Amino acid sequence: MQPGSVVRFRHREWVVLPGDTEEVLVLRPLTGTPEEGVHVHRRLMHLVGGTLPFERVTPALFPLPSAKNVSDATSTYLLWQAARLPTKGRRWNSTGTGFGISWGR
Repeated sequence: MQPGSVVRFRHREWVVLPGDTEEVLVLRPLTGTPEEGVHVHRRLMHLVGGTLPFERVTPALFPLPSAKNVSDATSTYLLWQAARLPTKGRRWNSTGTGFGISWGR
């Protein structure tokens, strides 16, 4: 797995980060912060992954969009704006009434 790849691990999507060795994968949650990252030892992953499949790192698969998913121009613009938001250094918190962004470092 190359740095920058999106993978599935422990029931969520992660980004592969550059690591110091080939033996260990460094992962950060796709919508998380670097502090939430984990290190996964490849040999241990293969050993445990036989009985616990969610402990295996696999390529992430996302469904392709279809024409029925397109609603209107406002929804399209909102999705475009959300995709442009950089997530590095930001934490997404549920406020109960929607989503808020915490700009802490």
